[in-house]
Amino acid sequence: MKKNPIKSLLLGILVSFSMFNCSQEDAQPKSKAADAMASATLSGTYCTSNSYHNYPKQAMNLNLYAVGATVMVYVDPYDVPNRFTIYEGSTNIKSSGWIGYSNNSGPWGMSISKPATYISFVKKAGMTYYLGVETVTPSNQCDSWYSNF
Repeated sequence: MKKNPIKSLLLGILVSFSMFNCSQEDAQPKSKAADAMASATLSGTYCTSNSYHNYPKQAMNLNLYAVGATVMVYVDPYDVPNRFTIYEGSTNIKSSGWIGYSNNSGPWGMSISKPATYISFVKKAGMTYYLGVETVTPSNQCDSWYSNF
């Protein structure tokens, strides 16, 4: 019986390829959800000059995070100062303190120049988490903020 040289070559390439870069971890099927790992966005805007505003708390969908996982929440005040707070149910568990930029005085002191940051916490079983945001808007300026986790 005559061997097909192309078939032999392809089989050799396939065997060689499968021998390299194949660990037990690579052999396991990966879920698309794990690859896309929870990226959720929350944001808000408020446009009343010279006023304090406490945005309604927004629920954080953490379904893709395992119990015991550390959740890293990126919080960005854009410019007008904000204070970001993570709530576990109704309990305040972490806060960014006031961050943002202003030459005006406010609850942060005489002025503020603090960039976006991360707030981290460990997810517990059976808990619902919320993000609360506060601002104090200066004259003729709106507040906008963004969060990603």
